[in-house]
Amino acid sequence: MTQEKLDTQRAVVKNERRWTVDNRPYGTWWSVACLAFPPSHPFHHSLIGSFEDLDAATLDDVASLPHVLHSG
Repeated sequence: MTQEKLDTQRAVVKNERRWTVDNRPYGTWWSVACLAFPPSHPFHHSLIGSFEDLDAATLDDVASLPHVLHSG
């Protein structure tokens, strides 16, 4: 993974969020509904993430992702 590839993928996910969440009449309802779940529940957070989360992702975060996903 390179910074260029990360930036490209970040732009793709942001565009997907715009089309599937932000630009739909009731697309942002999950942002409120997910707060009904306790913080430890997987549904407590948005599935696609916020723009702030996407902007904050680093190459180190991406490198550690397989370990996070497969450490359970």
